[in-house]
Amino acid sequence: MQLASRTRWVRRLLLSAAIVAVLVGAYAVAGFVGVPRWLRSGLQNYVATHYHRSLALGEIHFNPFTLALDVRDISFPDADSSPMLGAGEFLVQLRFASVWRRGPSFAQIVLARPFARVVVRPDGSLNLADLAKPFASAGPPTPPPKSSAPIRLFIDRLAVSDGRATYEDRSRATPFQAELQPINFDLRDFSTVGTAANEYALDFATPLGEHFHWSGTLGVGPLASRGEFEISALQARTLWRFLASALHFEVASGVIGLSGDYEFSAATPVSLRIDVHELTVSDLGVKPLGAPSDYVDLKRLEVRDTQVDLARHSVAVGPVRLTGGTLRAWINPGGTLNFSELVATSQTSGGSGEPAATVPRSPPAAPWSLAAPDIEIAGLQLAAEDREVSPAATLSLDDLALRVEGFRSPGDATLAISTGARVNGSGRLDATATYALGSATGTAHAHIALHDFDLTALQPYVAQRSALRLVSGQLATELDIDRGADGGLTVTGDTEVAKLRTVDEQLRQDFVKWDRLALEAMRYRSRPAAFSIRRILVVGPYARVIVAANRTVNIAEALAPASSRGRAATPSAATGPAPAAAPTAAPAAAPAAMSISIGKVQVVNGSAHYTDLWIQPNFSLAIQGLAGSVVGLSSNPHSRAKVDLQGKVDRYAPISVSGEINPLAAIAYSDMKMSFQGVQLTTATPYSARFAGYKIEKGTMSANITYHLENGELSADPHFVVDQLQLGDRVESPDAVKLPLKLAVALLKDRNGVIDLDLPLSGSLNDPKFKVGPLIWKVLVNVLAKAATAPFALLGRLVGGGEQMKFIDFDAGSSTLDAAAQQRLADLAKALHDRPNLKLDVPSAYAPDLDRPALVRQLLEQKLADESEREVASGKAPPGGAKPNLADPATRFRLLLAEYRSELGAKAPLPADAAAAAKAKGRRKATAPIGPAITALQAALAGRIEIADADLQLLGRRRARAIQDALLKGSELDPARLFLLNTAATAPAGQRVRFELGLE
Repeated sequence: MQLASRTRWVRRLLLSAAIVAVLVGAYAVAGFVGVPRWLRSGLQNYVATHYHRSLALGEIHFNPFTLALDVRDISFPDADSSPMLGAGEFLVQLRFASVWRRGPSFAQIVLARPFARVVVRPDGSLNLADLAKPFASAGPPTPPPKSSAPIRLFIDRLAVSDGRATYEDRSRATPFQAELQPINFDLRDFSTVGTAANEYALDFATPLGEHFHWSGTLGVGPLASRGEFEISALQARTLWRFLASALHFEVASGVIGLSGDYEFSAATPVSLRIDVHELTVSDLGVKPLGAPSDYVDLKRLEVRDTQVDLARHSVAVGPVRLTGGTLRAWINPGGTLNFSELVATSQTSGGSGEPAATVPRSPPAAPWSLAAPDIEIAGLQLAAEDREVSPAATLSLDDLALRVEGFRSPGDATLAISTGARVNGSGRLDATATYALGSATGTAHAHIALHDFDLTALQPYVAQRSALRLVSGQLATELDIDRGADGGLTVTGDTEVAKLRTVDEQLRQDFVKWDRLALEAMRYRSRPAAFSIRRILVVGPYARVIVAANRTVNIAEALAPASSRGRAATPSAATGPAPAAAPTAAPAAAPAAMSISIGKVQVVNGSAHYTDLWIQPNFSLAIQGLAGSVVGLSSNPHSRAKVDLQGKVDRYAPISVSGEINPLAAIAYSDMKMSFQGVQLTTATPYSARFAGYKIEKGTMSANITYHLENGELSADPHFVVDQLQLGDRVESPDAVKLPLKLAVALLKDRNGVIDLDLPLSGSLNDPKFKVGPLIWKVLVNVLAKAATAPFALLGRLVGGGEQMKFIDFDAGSSTLDAAAQQRLADLAKALHDRPNLKLDVPSAYAPDLDRPALVRQLLEQKLADESEREVASGKAPPGGAKPNLADPATRFRLLLAEYRSELGAKAPLPADAAAAAKAKGRRKATAPIGPAITALQAALAGRIEIADADLQLLGRRRARAIQDALLKGSELDPARLFLLNTAATAPAGQRVRFELGLE
């Protein structure tokens, strides 16, 4: 019985073992064989049914005892049959602890050699989106379940090893491709419950050597993570290639490094804090698309200890250091900056005209704060060009250093900025500034110092606007700039330009230069507007004024823009009538005038050179040693600046300018005196030859010119003194005045060889026809013309007597000077004595119609006198022995009757009236009129007297001698200065004979 019982137990045990063996065998067969087959067919059928693609699977192994599934060589194709997703091996090992842990518990999940091919197709669709197509028709999505505890999940190890991913974007004009390899990820001890470490690590790299590392911990309920990240050797061009379609520039080179840690929590509110320990960018090159060279080339940029806090809306940037690099900037001919080529210009399409839908406003988010308290740039180079001018203007800043401290926004902060650089190789720029960010208007203070800046760098601008060449010049300035809380600006400082030299490129000669120009203690204030300079000091200034052969002046030509150089000053009449002027708007209120004051302008050793190449031969004049000052210049209309300048003309002739001026006032004021002494006139020979027709052999000129300008009215009193002027040979010139200038000079000279002229003038500067220079020349020409054409009028004004001094009148037939003529000749002798260069022409003239009858009468009277003498001698005279009285009618009749019978004979018939008178005289009681008898006898005798031309000429010479005697008697005149002219007949002047003296 015991045996039977034992047998039954053994049988049952064997049966149970057999059943267990069968079940275990079936389980093993199902696991080892069935599961791989079922999994292969199920996956391939599903992919074929829903994706119409062929899923490639290699070996599939499942160990039902260790719950480990191993799938090899997985490949899921893309629509073009190329691989899209795959892996070399997929290993999943589930633990039996999942039963009592009440959730999946994996010993390991390993994906070895996975690959993913991500493609953005030309139409913009993503190839990975195909994976969701089977689920698109599954009906409307169910609403998400209410929040509950997360699923219980346990993973001892989740790993991705030696992964590879490629990305290709075919929607761009230039397709983008990128590859990541190897990709490694490792997650250990992950659990959605409890306090597991949940540590993970992700690493991937690219064929270019770029490497990404991300490690940390991951928590759920709520989702949270913290960890570290590091990017090394990231090529900046890789990022650019990814973003190129949205960018308008090209990153040519650059390597980026980044390391830091983070902390994230999905709890409400979501928080994210990122600490960037170090960000480095090396050898970054940026340029426009297709450009041959980089616009930006940065050697090394370092940013350390930067914190970004999402919850606090804050970014705190640690020290920023940029070391080395080059920025290449230029302005294109169109006025655009080359850096604008790096920015894509957006095209705003026209709207449909319909009003935009109203979008409800969300509550404003809290503002972000940004702090970057320490930014420093060192060793940077800026190469700038202005290509709007030709040749291009260049500016280079070498070893540029910039430091910005204290930046924080928003909030009250004071920004401190300091910078320094070498400018164009020789200059030095240093500047410091502080700026109050928190103030309403931004108060600021800056100090700028520029030294040894070579002004020749500005030559392209000078050449564009003038015909000058800057040969040399050094600029130095130190300025303090302050901006107050009220917005007012104040600028103070000093400026100096040393060794400036400019050359007129057309004439190839110096134009303006100086040794030193200093503006000391400048001050500008914007509210109210005011500008002042304590002193302007100019040492060794020089200017050249040249009148070219075509009469253009170098100043106007040199300072004219290149486009207008050589054009006529006035438009041609052929241009037609000007268009009608457009209506003008009412003028706006003029801003308050700026107050200007200059304490002192001091000139040391100035000089100037004037050359006239139009005149032939050329004329030159130089001023040297100009020194002095102008004190008290101001725009205050009541101010008066004191002028005191001295110099020399042509090295030896002193010149001085003194007086009071106010050129800065709205209405100019001047009360000036200019004088120069002993200027050699031989230098003016080119002008005298052309405009006067004579060379100048000798002479000096001195002048004292005073003028007063007030309220636009000018009154001037130029006083010129010319000493020992001597005209030389005559020169034929079409421009010469047609005047006997030698006579004018002789008239104007006194006995000491001095010409003393006052040329007063006055007028209004508001009259556009009033020109001081031409007016002085006109007055001078008028003086010379009057001297040459009316010399005696000039002498008459000088010594008295007027224009009538040149006339000497004689009675008919007489050579005797009356008292008036003698006084006139005495005055003339005095005038000639004071002007030793004058010579006098004295004519010997007669008037036949007056002098011939007068001489006949004189001869007849002489004959009567002779007859009376004969009567006395012969005793025939009346008793008493007295000389007969020719005025007595009876006596005169008797003498005429005796002379008549003596000449014609005793029996000659008498004129009727004379015969009647003679017959009556013989009768004692008879009477007859005696007057007609006298007249008849005188006529008969006069008719017998002949006056020859020689007698008239002799009378003329006697008259000339009388004038000569009157001039020389009692005077010191040299007889050689008087010239007696040949006798000539002249017309009578009334009842007298007039002599007109001549000067030469």
